[in-house]
Amino acid sequence: MVKEWMQKLVSNKLSFETVMFWGILGSSWLATLVSGIYSATENISRIAVFGCFVTCIFFTILGTIAYFTQKYRTCYFVMCLGLCTFIICPLFFYFGGFHCGMLLYCMASIFICALYSHFRGRLIIVTYAVALFEFLFEYAWEHPELSTPVSPDYTIRDIMMSFAILSGLIFVIVSYLLNAYHRERAKKDELIQKLNFFSTHDPLTGLFNRRYFIEYLKGTILKKRKHFYVLMYDVDYFKKLNDSYGHLFGDKVLAKIGAIARSFCLLPEEIAVRYGGEEFIQVIVAENDEKAFAKAEAFRNSIASISLDENPHAEVHISGGLVNCADPQFETHDKILSSVDALLYLAKTRGRNQIVQKA
Repeated sequence: MVKEWMQKLVSNKLSFETVMFWGILGSSWLATLVSGIYSATENISRIAVFGCFVTCIFFTILGTIAYFTQKYRTCYFVMCLGLCTFIICPLFFYFGGFHCGMLLYCMASIFICALYSHFRGRLIIVTYAVALFEFLFEYAWEHPELSTPVSPDYTIRDIMMSFAILSGLIFVIVSYLLNAYHRERAKKDELIQKLNFFSTHDPLTGLFNRRYFIEYLKGTILKKRKHFYVLMYDVDYFKKLNDSYGHLFGDKVLAKIGAIARSFCLLPEEIAVRYGGEEFIQVIVAENDEKAFAKAEAFRNSIASISLDENPHAEVHISGGLVNCADPQFETHDKILSSVDALLYLAKTRGRNQIVQKA
């Protein structure tokens, strides 16, 4: 279980709240252990040493409960309460009150409380910690006899050690927060890019979708008109292909058509569209009707040459209609679509595998 947990930590699969809980718990446990050992070597009050090791036990028990219950939000709240109430306050007096580094730990504990994920709980626990420490400072100032007497040398060493430990802790936490922020920002940017792409593209073929084409038809083609041609085509007997070789093969055929359609968009204003199902549209830019029809025929012949390894004998053909968008009768995009659709139907009735151009 520990190995699995470490793998999740390395692969960033643990939640932010879980990582923060274990990071702060481990750092607090280590800081308390170091303080206890330091206090013992400096002959500080035995109560202070005892308090440090009791605190280590508290963190160990809390970590064990969190590991087996997975209730990290609750355990984080308990950790903050215990840290402020039963750890910081007694140790403040045991280590010398205002003559030790416990003031820094008070500030750090408020910072830790402020990292609690739930806003209401965060507000409650930070307000509690601030009020508790205000009372603690006032009470310690009025009753200096309650604090363990320490030497000036101990005071400066303790402050320096506390500062070093907490600086490292804050550096690690802030580094993780920034890294998590950038990671989440990158995921969000990637998701936005995907959403933007799929709002205008067909996911199977990668071609523009019907929605984008209608906007392009209205906003670009109908405004310029000249040299723009619309080729609407679909796959002949596509249902038969699906029934004979399976829908997966049918999807591969559509994807292959999409790849060929993209390769025929050689000019900046030429686009390929999956209009729906097995129906496609190719926007062609050409100087005249003859050149536009030649492009359409070249495209049809390229589709006819499709061969997929799993079914090399399967034949793929298209039928289509081609219209010149500069025709004065095309006042709206609906008229263009209805006209090219009628030509597509005409190509079907004439035997398929052909392009019909409006005379």
